[in-house]
Amino acid sequence: YETVEGDKFVEDIDPANISGLTKQMAAWLKNHASGYNFVIFKEEKPSNIEERIIAETGKALFLPSTAAGFPETDPYPRKRLVTRELFKRYLESTGVNLAFVNTECDRFIKSRSMNGMVSEAWVPILFQEYVIGYIHVWLNDREKALFDYKVLDTLYQFAKVLAYSLKTKGLFNRRKKDTFEGKIIDIAVSGLLFAYPNSSLSSALLRGKNIAIKIGIPQHTIHAQANITRQYRDTVMSYFGCRFKDMSLIDTGFLFEAIYGKPFTETDAKFLAGNV
Repeated sequence: YETVEGDKFVEDIDPANISGLTKQMAAWLKNHASGYNFVIFKEEKPSNIEERIIAETGKALFLPSTAAGFPETDPYPRKRLVTRELFKRYLESTGVNLAFVNTECDRFIKSRSMNGMVSEAWVPILFQEYVIGYIHVWLNDREKALFDYKVLDTLYQFAKVLAYSLKTKGLFNRRKKDTFEGKIIDIAVSGLLFAYPNSSLSSALLRGKNIAIKIGIPQHTIHAQANITRQYRDTVMSYFGCRFKDMSLIDTGFLFEAIYGKPFTETDAKFLAGNV
C-alpha cells in the first residue's frame, strides 16, 4: 500500500468516493480501451492463471500487443511486470515440466489473441503486503492505439487511489487471519519443514513472510513466530522451510525434550544462543 497524500494525480479525486473514482476511470478508459472491470478478492479468491500470478507476484500482467507476447524486460526501477521469464518460472512452480514451459507461454498468448484481444493488462490493487484485487483492461479495437507504459502508469495510479478508497471504507478492518493446519515433515529446535496442499492459501505463503505457529506436544502447546526461508512445490503439495523467531526459553526447552528425548540443560541453552 502506498499513501496518496501529496500525489498530484489525486488532486481532483475524492478517494472516499468510490463511485466517483470508478466513473472518472471509466471516462478516461473510453479513449484507450474497449472494456474493463474491477475484481476484489473478498469472497472469491484467485482462481485462473492470470489472477493467481498477479496475486503471487504483486506485479502487473501486461501484454502491450498479443502479437508480440510478454515484455522481455521490466523498465521500472521497482519491478512491476510479469516478464516472459517470470511467467515461465511461475509455470515451473505449478508443476509444468521445464521442457514445456515455452509451449505453455505461447499457448497462453495465443489464447488471448484468439479471444480477439490485441492489447491487455491486469494491474494489481495493492494494500500493504497483499494483492486485494486487480483492474483488468483490454483492447479489441484495432483502430485504437495499443496500450503503452503511460496507460499502465495511469492504471497503477487508479489502483493506488482505489486501495486508499477501500481503506477509508473500512474494508481491511474486518479482515480475519487465515488459519490452517500443515503437516510437519521435519523439525528441529531452530525451525521446521511443513507441507500444505496447493491452494490459494499456500500461494500466499511467500518466502520472507512471517507466520504465527502453534505446535502441540505432550503436556504443552508451543506458540511462536516463524519466518519462511524457503519454499517449493510438487503437483500436489507446497513445502515451506521455516526458522523460528523469538521462541521463549521455556518453549524451546519443551521442544528440545520432545525432539531429542533428553532434558534441556543450561549448556544446551547457551549453545542454542550461540554462547558456546
